[in-house]
Amino acid sequence: MMDDPHAGAYDRQPWRRHYPDGLDAGAPRHRHLAEFVREAAREHADKVAFTTCMPNGMHASLSYAEVDALSDAFAAWLREEAGLQAGARVALQTPNCLAYPVVVFGVLKAGCVLVNTNPLYTPHEMEHQFRDSGAEVLVIVDLFADKLEGLLGRTAIRHVVVCEVTEFFPAIPRGVIRLVQWAWNRALPPIRVPHLRLRQVLAAGRERLRGQGVEVAAYTRGEDGDALALLQYTGGTTGVAKAAMLSHHNLLSNVEQGHAVGGSHIEPGREVVLTALPLYHIFAFTFNLLCFWGVGARNVLAPSPRPIQNLQRAFDNYPITWVSGVNTLFNALLNEEPD
Repeated sequence: MMDDPHAGAYDRQPWRRHYPDGLDAGAPRHRHLAEFVREAAREHADKVAFTTCMPNGMHASLSYAEVDALSDAFAAWLREEAGLQAGARVALQTPNCLAYPVVVFGVLKAGCVLVNTNPLYTPHEMEHQFRDSGAEVLVIVDLFADKLEGLLGRTAIRHVVVCEVTEFFPAIPRGVIRLVQWAWNRALPPIRVPHLRLRQVLAAGRERLRGQGVEVAAYTRGEDGDALALLQYTGGTTGVAKAAMLSHHNLLSNVEQGHAVGGSHIEPGREVVLTALPLYHIFAFTFNLLCFWGVGARNVLAPSPRPIQNLQRAFDNYPITWVSGVNTLFNALLNEEPD
């Protein structure tokens, strides 16, 4: 019997034994996620990176270059204004919207650790996750910021940054949507805790940069791919939610695996992916956000995929080539109330 030439790799990476023949998902090609983000932004600078599509069809987009510049500004604010050090925790609690990738990539560029937080959490669940993670900064959508009242003093959070689902929208559609949210849906509760708006934070970060981009090496920890990048919390079905500790190389390896498995069906620079599954889910975070960013795709973000009619305008207006999170769509259909 011939020796297996991959035996050494199997010992170090036992999951490789289960790969189909011919599948090559090698080691990460980047030192850390900040380098990965920057490289894709430069390669696809003028392409549309993200589009938020509301159920009524109103929309806004950011290019790869714009996401890169905005996340630079957020990274600068975290380090230079908020005073965070490498490894500090930053919690993000939003639905799918343009603010999400800007904040995520800014956290990674700052060398900090992202804490994905479900925006539908109760105050009790939020307090547990903030205390357990040691988050020092929280970015939260305004729709749910009223939940913070009374709990911040029991956490390590020093800065609250409030964003909107309509962040980066042009003035008129943003104003129309905000008016409907406030007057018709009664969905904009008063925020009674000290906070900054995301646009203020980004302006302060840009001032710190003074026209220069973030020098990633100044914030990240060199070539240490084993550094912690993400605390991804479980659903808590067997008790309280627990954090999976994911390093830069964990996530970059997942990106390589995703490209290896789906690469024959992904055309770099030409894909349009509809992201219905929330990006704070680890599958959507890894596949929709990171994998498709790396190939220059356009990511159409659905803030709320239910009811299923909320996605109609996205299919009408964009040449969707990928839908990830199909279970979300099927569940929405199955749970529809009959007419």
